[in-house]
Amino acid sequence: MALKLVVDSLDNVDEALKSLYVEHSDGKFHLDTDADSVRGHRDVLPLANAYDRTKADLATAKNDLADAKKKAAPEDFDPETWKKLKDGKTDDAAHQRQLVELRKTLEAERDAWKGKFEGEVTKGKKAAVNAALTDALSASGITNAAFVKAARALLEPRVAMDSDEASMDIGLGPMTIAEAVKRWAAGDEGKSFVAPAKGDNAKGNEHGHQQQQVKGDFGGDAKARAAAISAKFPELSGGA
Repeated sequence: MALKLVVDSLDNVDEALKSLYVEHSDGKFHLDTDADSVRGHRDVLPLANAYDRTKADLATAKNDLADAKKKAAPEDFDPETWKKLKDGKTDDAAHQRQLVELRKTLEAERDAWKGKFEGEVTKGKKAAVNAALTDALSASGITNAAFVKAARALLEPRVAMDSDEASMDIGLGPMTIAEAVKRWAAGDEGKSFVAPAKGDNAKGNEHGHQQQQVKGDFGGDAKARAAAISAKFPELSGGA
């Protein structure tokens, strides 16, 4: 007796054969077979081969149709526009409105990206200036973190970034940041920020030429010099 592929119930199936059936989502019991073996069955194989041939023919027909369309129409062919022209219905005003809206959208996106780019460039230049100032201040003997921050606040407005190379003017004309900071630190304004020399000559100017006296101890420790700098440069008290 041949086995049925699908049965509604296992009631009439021999007990020894029930394990060969599996219940499916349709509520029926299907003979648990491997797909390849079913395909090779004498009754199934002709149908499977016919299905494969039909599927291949359909794919070939779709490709041929697509190729024919490409050869028959230009690349910028628009079926909707062609239909309107064929029916004598043109809508130039609507088309122009669409172009205007598209242009507005594209210009807005361009401006947004341009703003982001320019913002990032400005941030990059500012970071580069701060790094160059910090290095130049350190090379000039200004290493206390608070003094470096205050000195940068004084000097940064004097830096020009009109080109890729930054320049600085401390009243002697444009020059590199390193050279400008070196000269500034040796001048009256910058000396206040430089750490005092250690040793017998720590007080420096006692036996040299007389300088204008400014309130505060610029030769003292960091705390004393910070107070002296605040007194000499009151504009830094709020931001440095």
